[in-house]
Amino acid sequence: MDTKWITAIKNNNGDIFNLNDLSKFITHEGENYSCPFIYKHNNTNYIFFVDNGIIKYCSISKDMKVSPPTTALNQPYDLSSPCIFEYKEEVYMIPESAKGNLQIYKSTDFPYKWELYKEIGQNIKIYNPIIYKHKETWFLFSTIQTYRNANYETEGVQGVGTSADDGLLILYSENPINQWSIHPECKEGFVYYPESQNAGNIFTLGDKLIRPIQQSNPIRPESGYSIGFKEININKEKYTEKTLDRSILPNWYEGLSGTRTFNFNEDFIVIDGRLGSSTNDEKIFKGIDQHFVNYWFPRNKNYKTKNSIEKRLKNIKILSSTFKKHNIDIGLAFGTLLGAFRDKSLIPHDHDDDFYILEKNKELFTKDLFLDLKKQGMHIMRIVDNDRTISFYREGYYMDLLFVAKNNKGNYHFFLDNKEVEVANYHFEKFDTITLNNGKYNILNKTEEFLEKTYGDWKTPVMTHGWVNGKFSSIN
Repeated sequence: MDTKWITAIKNNNGDIFNLNDLSKFITHEGENYSCPFIYKHNNTNYIFFVDNGIIKYCSISKDMKVSPPTTALNQPYDLSSPCIFEYKEEVYMIPESAKGNLQIYKSTDFPYKWELYKEIGQNIKIYNPIIYKHKETWFLFSTIQTYRNANYETEGVQGVGTSADDGLLILYSENPINQWSIHPECKEGFVYYPESQNAGNIFTLGDKLIRPIQQSNPIRPESGYSIGFKEININKEKYTEKTLDRSILPNWYEGLSGTRTFNFNEDFIVIDGRLGSSTNDEKIFKGIDQHFVNYWFPRNKNYKTKNSIEKRLKNIKILSSTFKKHNIDIGLAFGTLLGAFRDKSLIPHDHDDDFYILEKNKELFTKDLFLDLKKQGMHIMRIVDNDRTISFYREGYYMDLLFVAKNNKGNYHFFLDNKEVEVANYHFEKFDTITLNNGKYNILNKTEEFLEKTYGDWKTPVMTHGWVNGKFSSIN
């Protein structure tokens, strides 16, 4: 089925997250109505939206009758996400532009005449800009796509690339139509936050400031699957955010495979949805390497510190407990197993952690499992080694899950960088457990033998690795 975007509307009765009784717009052949923004002008409500790269609008009566679509802004390049704001009694629009910069348009005859007022920057890919006034300061939120250093593989872990989903750009201004400054949080021109692409206007809910964001498909590297919400705190010096445990899934209309824009005012709520699927199937494992981050993601710069251990311990707990909740057994492997078994902690020089999982459990890998992990900040990084390794990342640290199965010789084996490694069967015929940071984890049967075969003198810590006689030491 080909994809088609629709926009729906309902009366706002005060419960903005209640999407019952939505009324779908009627679309015609070849039309796609997405990215709806609602704006009230002279006591009349208008919905501005995108139809195949052209910004259009409809007026809405109090009884929800919608006028025929009319073109508001058409350029030789695609436009999207028509965010509208007022400044000194004038109306402006700042859409997403495929031209490669930020564009501010001024209305010369609302709602159908707009002229380009100002362009900011050039040759930059900026997505879904949103302008919001907070405590007398204007803030502009968008995401920005940058590119990694050509030497990223040799320079190590500092990932310099961002995608439309995670390179958050924040600007601030006292005069939103002329003067913008980069927020101090964006020291490199952006700040890395997973799932940061805007999904509508910022709004207040009680005493909280909320930013809607696009959430990616839990089993594919594809944004616009669902809409999440982040509680944000911002001033001209600092910015923090916290993802709320609330999402709008693509289930408010039959046949949806995505939803990415949510807006409202005191009268109406508007939302968009994608009918059909952008791929032919919903398979998690496809028999080919899949990279869900298309750049070397920025691992935490301080991964050799004690704080790194605490972060990784939390990640291990989240991953292990979530899999257990979904009736899937996983256990510690390699360096993670070594640190837990020998030092009763993790080895700080490791920038990743390792788990084993029996391949027969693949059938238990469902979209619900991945959604559950996503709610806790855990994302798929890649599926490689012909579906024999799946990696997750959270807050700059990643974890490899190695699938273990019997080969055609009847021996248990797994793959590291596409190289087969056989393991004695008795290591997987039953499992032991170990306590680590007040959590209980599976480990291999006859762990000491496995560690000796793998590392040789595994009982003697390497001084530069940070753990000496069970105590943390600095690493140069």
